[in-house]
Amino acid sequence: MIELHPATVHFPVALLITGGISWMVALIRQEGRFRQFGFWLHTLGLAGVGLAIITGNLELPLDINEKGQATLDYHQTLSYVIAWLFAMLWIWVFMRGASMSPAEGWTFTAVYWVCLSFVFWTSWLGGKLVYEYGAG
Repeated sequence: MIELHPATVHFPVALLITGGISWMVALIRQEGRFRQFGFWLHTLGLAGVGLAIITGNLELPLDINEKGQATLDYHQTLSYVIAWLFAMLWIWVFMRGASMSPAEGWTFTAVYWVCLSFVFWTSWLGGKLVYEYGAG
């Protein structure tokens, strides 16, 4: 079986982080092109999250111990939470977009980075699954 999850999971992480940086630059420099860039990076990152979830589920079940299975369950749950959080953020920016006030823009960006912390945590759990429990 081809292991697609490791090949797809890094794209949404990179796209969402770069999107977060772009949102911050857009606020600091007050340039619409960075806001547009952030929107498209967010869009591609969100699509990548969906692809990573699909490819991860295609590789199940894994031959890991009970503690590894608990970590996998947590990793999966956080992945679905991330998908919903970034989808809600995407709707927020799609609906409000350029009409956001600076305060709303900073709030959006702060929430975006809080959501990115879930991405970092889920990525760490994925690494733990591979290197500690032998998944993949």
